[in-house]
Amino acid sequence: SPAHLWSRLARWRAERWIGDLIGQADLRPGVSSLDVGCGTGTLALAVAAACPGLTTVGLDADPDVLGLAVGKAARTG
Repeated sequence: SPAHLWSRLARWRAERWIGDLIGQADLRPGVSSLDVGCGTGTLALAVAAACPGLTTVGLDADPDVLGLAVGKAARTG
């Protein structure tokens, strides 16, 4: 499906810049993170993994890709 293809592409692209982006953010427990247009959740999940005490929320208008994000979140805990 297009959503699965996008998920693979997003993961490949994210590996190139996501660490730098997270390193520049002021992540700490008790802070909230909002990923608007989260797609398959790659960035939101990476942010959550980088700071376990952080509240992370992902929003997307496409229910298919948001469903993939929910599935990825469930698999990663």
